[in-house]
Amino acid sequence: MHPPRIVVLVTILGVLVTGCTPTPAPEPSPVPSVPTCVPEFGGEPFPCTQAEHDANQKMLARYAEAERVYREYNELSAAEVVARTPIPSSKLTALTTGGYRRDLGDLRRGALELATFEGAMKVVKAEPATLAAGSVGNLSMDMCMDMSEWTVKFNDGSPGPSGFRSDRIVFDDAAGGPLIADIMVGKGESCA
Repeated sequence: MHPPRIVVLVTILGVLVTGCTPTPAPEPSPVPSVPTCVPEFGGEPFPCTQAEHDANQKMLARYAEAERVYREYNELSAAEVVARTPIPSSKLTALTTGGYRRDLGDLRRGALELATFEGAMKVVKAEPATLAAGSVGNLSMDMCMDMSEWTVKFNDGSPGPSGFRSDRIVFDDAAGGPLIADIMVGKGESCA
């Protein structure tokens, strides 16, 4: 008696299909991971030790927190001058330190006496900057500000800022988190 034809056909097809199944590719041998570090003031990432990588990550986190603080300060300050609030809020003041904190009220009153404000300034780029010798803080960043939606109407009719402007922000984070110690407004320097 011959085996049923269907069983023979299934067996032959099974052998053919098995012969066509690709064998799995061998897994590549693991390549040891080398940490990379980012230069503080720009440049190409470079290989570094784990200890250098850990320090580099702390440095990057420090700048990221300083940028966050400035963005919050910028939004609050703009909203308060648009609303013509003569005394800076405690929330805004808490983002500053030292002489800048002490002078913040005078700066606000002076600005409100000179002009009216509308809109908002936007931070479009933030980069670490070299801290000037004798600076009041211990960390510095350049902020590229887009002034296109910020309208300043000076009482004497002189034109307000427009376009892009680079501001230098000095922070002091000796007490824990970064606080704004000084703001040096750019004088027409474009950063776009």
